[in-house]
Amino acid sequence: MAPFAALLARAALVVTPDTGVLHLSVALARPTIALLQQERSLRFRPRGARDVSLMRPTVDDVVRALLGHLVWPAVADAHPLRRATRGD
Repeated sequence: MAPFAALLARAALVVTPDTGVLHLSVALARPTIALLQQERSLRFRPRGARDVSLMRPTVDDVVRALLGHLVWPAVADAHPLRRATRGD
């Protein structure tokens, strides 16, 4: 568990269903997009300023949440493929 937590702690943005990963991500203060399926999950959803909760999302809903997330521009700009196309 410790190696996974260390990896998760470095994540710029976490997209996860309602599992232990979701709660660990929130505990580590990582920006999180929570994919929820059950109404009762709303009670335990992340509530941070950089967190988003989606109830029964479609793929399009998830993509829109990713692209509209506050940290997404920095994540996309840091991606190796993006840097390669810019010539960095």
